[in-house]
Amino acid sequence: MKFNLDEYNGFFQREKGLEAHIPYVGIYENCLISKAGELVRTWHLEGRFFETTDSQDLNHRNQQLNSFLRSITSSQVAIYIHRIRSDDREEIYADYCSHFGNDFAEKYMRLVANRDLKRTDLYLTLVYSPYINRAQRVAQKAAKRTTEQIKQDRLVSLEKMRELSNKVESSLRRYYPRLLKSYEKNGIEFNEQLSFMNFLLTFQWQEIRVLKNARGVPALVYSMLGNAHVNSGEYMTEVKTPNSTKYAQSIEFKEYSSFTEMGMLDELLYPNDVVPYCFIETQAFLFKSKFDAKKYLEIQKNQLRSAEDGAVAQIEELDNAINELLDGRFSVGEYHYSLLIYADTTEECRRFTQAAAAQLQEIGFLPFISRGANMGAYLAQLPCNYKYRPRVANLTSGNFSMLAPLNNLPSGKKVGNPWGEAVLPLLTPSNQAVYFNFHDSPANMDNYNDKLLANTMIIGKSGSGKTVFLTALVSFMQKYRKDRQGNPTALNCIYFDKDRGAEIAIRAMGGGYLALESGQPTGFNPFQLPNTEENRIFLNNLVCLLLEQSGEKVTVSDRHKVQFGIEAVMKMPKSMRRLSMILQNITEGATAEERENSIHKRLAQWVDDGIYAWVFDENDEDLIDFNQFSIFGVDGTSFLDDKTVRAPIAMYLLYRMEELIDGRRFFYVMDEFWKWLEDPVFSDFCKDKQLTIRKLNGFGLFATQQPDIILKNPNASALLGQTATMIFMPNPTADRKDYIDGYKLNEAEFQIVKHLNEDSRMFLVKQTGIDDKGDMRSYIALLNLSDPEFKNIIRVLSGSAEKIPICHMAINEMGHDPNDWLPRYFELLNGGTRMSA
Repeated sequence: MKFNLDEYNGFFQREKGLEAHIPYVGIYENCLISKAGELVRTWHLEGRFFETTDSQDLNHRNQQLNSFLRSITSSQVAIYIHRIRSDDREEIYADYCSHFGNDFAEKYMRLVANRDLKRTDLYLTLVYSPYINRAQRVAQKAAKRTTEQIKQDRLVSLEKMRELSNKVESSLRRYYPRLLKSYEKNGIEFNEQLSFMNFLLTFQWQEIRVLKNARGVPALVYSMLGNAHVNSGEYMTEVKTPNSTKYAQSIEFKEYSSFTEMGMLDELLYPNDVVPYCFIETQAFLFKSKFDAKKYLEIQKNQLRSAEDGAVAQIEELDNAINELLDGRFSVGEYHYSLLIYADTTEECRRFTQAAAAQLQEIGFLPFISRGANMGAYLAQLPCNYKYRPRVANLTSGNFSMLAPLNNLPSGKKVGNPWGEAVLPLLTPSNQAVYFNFHDSPANMDNYNDKLLANTMIIGKSGSGKTVFLTALVSFMQKYRKDRQGNPTALNCIYFDKDRGAEIAIRAMGGGYLALESGQPTGFNPFQLPNTEENRIFLNNLVCLLLEQSGEKVTVSDRHKVQFGIEAVMKMPKSMRRLSMILQNITEGATAEERENSIHKRLAQWVDDGIYAWVFDENDEDLIDFNQFSIFGVDGTSFLDDKTVRAPIAMYLLYRMEELIDGRRFFYVMDEFWKWLEDPVFSDFCKDKQLTIRKLNGFGLFATQQPDIILKNPNASALLGQTATMIFMPNPTADRKDYIDGYKLNEAEFQIVKHLNEDSRMFLVKQTGIDDKGDMRSYIALLNLSDPEFKNIIRVLSGSAEKIPICHMAINEMGHDPNDWLPRYFELLNGGTRMSA
């Protein structure tokens, strides 16, 4: 049944309400009930990411969608897919626990807000009619059923809807369907499906209350929806709500492309030459019975024959299609498409609509801007409003699954993460924000305080922006020093640095920093640790490691002697306890041979005036206190290439760091991870901790410019297997074997990493799903701080050999409070002179 143009134009031009054109009367068991008795159920879908998916997987998805559509084929069923592109006004504001952190976050959030960001939401609506055809519906209406018969028929329909719903949720589980349903707030019932339907009419998200009478019976649904006045013109529709006025135009297809491919309509998410615009895309598929579908194909074949134009190939193709239809390989249905562009002004609406039409034309459609039928397209967005469909075509289920493949862009997870709000919003090529988290948790669950995997690896060549990205993440992480109620909570970060690249940033965040210099006292005195059994065992392992640096193996006898010496030293007054004191409690040996290979001789280089005494023995006190600062940086540049001292220093630092891994929020960073990983002590620690740190509310964050060296490490498999998030910076020289075989990128992801512009500040994020779906999800994101407003921010986030002495100069002049020395640091960078002594 076609709509009457004069009827609805006259109606709306008199600016009456929408009720007469809303097809729903009842609501029951998370279903709307239409005036014709149809049951309507809606799901929100996360969808599947497509930007980073290779063609093989896309084709496989299409086959799965087609199989799903075939499984629900019935002339009693219709499917609606709505893709809604709307404004994303959500922002993240928190206390980042330092003036620098708050200043950086404020500037960054302002940058994000000024980008006019959008979000994309997918909805699938299933319509079930209890009638096989219109004739049956008319007969049923004329039968004058009793109330009890109507209830029984309704129960039969509900059972059928449950069966269909189970198919939706099982077949589309990788699209993360979430049923829109009722919820209670302050003792009042609201309904998500009503909010969705109302958005289609008002272009505003509102909580819609389920109105009920004194006996608790819901009011007629059409009376709950459409709180807007609608005026229809020839080309444009005006929608006035109490809060805003929107203008909308509709685009239809005059003819459909003779060729369809998976996701060809996804180009609409990347507007050309205009700012991103808001739209509602509606695609509906009303299944035909197999009899009607066969009849339609035979009519097409007969038309070709009667044309006598020699269309032999097309006739043969239709014969094959009829056979495939009868074999159940596809279905046929009535397809309806509309794209409703809405904006705040008529000028914007026209401009955006013309841009969208141009894009559709570029990808092979024949679009036109609705004239007269604009209101029909507006009303036909509502499922069950079949009479208002402006233009209907017959398509196969295969074509429908290509035009409506349930593709979506990533949005991340803003709230409900293990540590609270997302770390930060990242921008994407489609001008949509994705809320980034290290923890990869299911989108529709509140995982606050859950101990989930979060280990992260950042891979990028020198100059790709890796260090800036790393220190920016650490800065944003400081908000987790408060829980989501704003109460202080413990958060600690240990940052293993190289070339002091993060020193200025760590100091600016109020953190501590230790730059170890070869030959200079480290401030380490392990014998100042409390006299506990656990610490004595550690000291034994540490001293034995020092003995092994001479090349000689440590015997069982050696270990016993060392243990005896340690126990004696640990009983001394704390001021006397140091490494060299152990030798006073160990005999040197009775024979010349014993003395030649004695503990005294092997330990001599580590004590007193030995060449390595600076590591542990030249320090009266132990200056390491990782609890003193929320962030503590350790630069290992001077010892990472010295195998003799690297392992003992690593052992001590990691042991002290483990004091922080006690259930508090904790993460540790290793910049130039490949270099730290060369040492077996670091390598073994990372392997073991990757497996257990999750349970203690922590994770590791690693960055490297040597992806091949990581893969060659004996512990590579364990490290990668326990990594939740991987971030790949652009790399035009990326090796296929490393990235595809080693890091398990697919072909599309590899090509993205290889061909992203090195100056784009874009990167690929890949995360492993942790639920039963186990998906590897990836997306392209962007952190671009090139705006002049971030000039000083970059001067802090990225240290250099030239800037670090200036930072020290500012600290020496102004003191250690970043609020005092940072302004002086910027002044000196800008050419200011040093203060006189």
